[in-house]
Amino acid sequence: MNSFVRTFACLAAVFLTSAQAPAQNWAVPAPDGPAVPAPPAYVPVDLDTPLDLEKALGTAADLFSRITEREANLDQLVLDLALDPRAAFEYVRDEIASATYAGHLRAPNAVLIAQAGNAHDKAATLAEILTRMGYDTRLMSHDGSVPVAPDKMCRPARSFDPDVLGIGGLNADVLTRISGRAITSYRALHGHLEPSASDPPARGGVGHIWLQVRSGGDWVDLDPWLTTNQWADRPAEDGAVVAQAPDAHVVEITVLSETISDGVLREQQLLRETFRVPQASEDWISLSFGPEVEGVGGILSEALGGIQGIAAPMKAVLTVNGTPRYSQVFAAPGVPSDENGLFSEGAGVVTSGLWLGVRSIVPGQPDDIAWRPIIDLLPPAVRTAHESGAPIDPAALLQPAPGERFPAKLESLRNIVISNGGISGRLEAARMVRELLTLPENLERAGSGQPDYEALLWSSWLQARRVVIGSEELMTTRPHHDGSCIHAARPRVMIWGIEPSGPDEIAQWLDWTLDSVGVTGGDATARAEQRLWHASLQSALETEALLRLTLSDPGIIPLDTGPMLPLTDAQRDAAGPEAATDQAQGFLTLADTTTPPGYWWRIQPQTGRADARARSYGNSRRLFPWGRYVNASKGGITDLGAARTARLEADLARHGPQGLMDELGRLEDIRQAERAKKNKGGGTETTIVIFNVSIPISVAVGTGVGIIVIGGLLVALY
Repeated sequence: MNSFVRTFACLAAVFLTSAQAPAQNWAVPAPDGPAVPAPPAYVPVDLDTPLDLEKALGTAADLFSRITEREANLDQLVLDLALDPRAAFEYVRDEIASATYAGHLRAPNAVLIAQAGNAHDKAATLAEILTRMGYDTRLMSHDGSVPVAPDKMCRPARSFDPDVLGIGGLNADVLTRISGRAITSYRALHGHLEPSASDPPARGGVGHIWLQVRSGGDWVDLDPWLTTNQWADRPAEDGAVVAQAPDAHVVEITVLSETISDGVLREQQLLRETFRVPQASEDWISLSFGPEVEGVGGILSEALGGIQGIAAPMKAVLTVNGTPRYSQVFAAPGVPSDENGLFSEGAGVVTSGLWLGVRSIVPGQPDDIAWRPIIDLLPPAVRTAHESGAPIDPAALLQPAPGERFPAKLESLRNIVISNGGISGRLEAARMVRELLTLPENLERAGSGQPDYEALLWSSWLQARRVVIGSEELMTTRPHHDGSCIHAARPRVMIWGIEPSGPDEIAQWLDWTLDSVGVTGGDATARAEQRLWHASLQSALETEALLRLTLSDPGIIPLDTGPMLPLTDAQRDAAGPEAATDQAQGFLTLADTTTPPGYWWRIQPQTGRADARARSYGNSRRLFPWGRYVNASKGGITDLGAARTARLEADLARHGPQGLMDELGRLEDIRQAERAKKNKGGGTETTIVIFNVSIPISVAVGTGVGIIVIGGLLVALY
């Protein structure tokens, strides 16, 4: 067994702390309630003090242990139910909420974690439990409408789990600030609501699915949808055996280029990949950009280092679970200053921009899509004039800011996390442990000039995922409001972006690119207020999580105030084409007196759908923590020491938490298998992946190590 695994498993037994968080009221606030109390005083983290790795490991071990005790698990549940099929039926019927979403969104484990599922996902979860008990099952369907289950859709919310929030660095003080920040935003925006009675509450849709279990020679009907359903109640006489599961939810990721040829703006699809949920909720997805590495392009790519003003051949690289998927080749954006540019699609063709599209596709429902500019060199006035028929002069393009090798905007990384409402906190806690265990090795390798780029970039994706888990937890614990309740009804997508923004400076942002939620029950006003409160909480979570992860003073981002007024001409210019798109889609675009240029809120008055927006970065705030990361990385860690390690391993032989050992061993096996697969054929694939992550090496290493160190600091302080 890996010595790190043995060492850490013992730490889980040695360090047992209890993180406490005050009870927060996450209910929809009154629009004119009492003033929000002042948030806790901000205490800066001293980055000159080395990370106490021993304490961080101990706290992380305790988080894993406590989350494991509370998080529903299929294997443990089967044992807890004493192999009793009737008890299994009653558990799924009574403890799992009946959510009204279409298609197949959650696997059984995710249903247990979310404590909610639609008719198919609940029935499939019960089938999995009974199968593990040794019973034969089959799913049945009926084309009639799904019965409405108001008693199951808006039950009192459970208390939130501070440990699940803790793995994302959201301690009690941060949660208090999230609550206060969200209340002020909600009140500033509430006056713009004009709920529409045409916004109907979510219903069960068409078609109903339940389960049959074999009992002797008969099949017995089990329908866990309604709490009034009993063992052997038959939902419909004309049910048919389900031949295949309902269509899964899908997330589609697209990269488009905009080019100018003969004064006309044209679009070209460079890359499109689809991800099926629920499987995609576990996929590590990152988007980066790099040189064309095949043939001559691969030879030239090193020579292009530092060259500016040349339309170099490039590709977008979508890395999925460590495996690259390449786009079509495109010319680096901008007008080449060298007439003999190394790459061109033809005389006079210039790349003016790149766009990222994220689409949520749900069976029988309208698509939800968002577009984000990766780089946009077209001034808003020129774009507007072109939409009216005016040709574009390439000389009107904005030249991109130079990076070390390519335009700075393309020396970036976008970590993409797909949420289905049922991500495992236990698994993420174990992954956090593995990050801390390998931190000494990562620091040593980075210091010697041989960093593990994949591990460092993977750690930034994991941190983004932990913010998503915090969002899921706050959604699950949100109480109902005037008969309405909120739930995840389709995949939600968050992007954590990292890019250089100047010498020795890097920008970070969080962007809930897709954040549609389902609201069931209540009248139109209650549903609109639920959506607005969700948007306010999401914006506050993004802001405070980003502040926490960059160790920034929360005071640098002021609270929203009233009144919220339509954007002025100057504010619209600063917002760029994104605000115009928002207005065309029926949103109000608003800002207050403290809103900086380039930021705004958008809100649909009829439905309450809203989010905070930032030009080119979606629902986000940008921060510049590069200097902090350098300090944190240089601060280093306290070494466990050989003697301490030996004693902990000896203790492990007597009483090590087996569950954590197994989890870490499984994660390590998966990682080794992935590396072995990529290294087939001489190891060139890994080289290509790393080479195509075109973030400057200093940024990639400093950011990756910094994220792990700062994550360790936050855990140690939790």
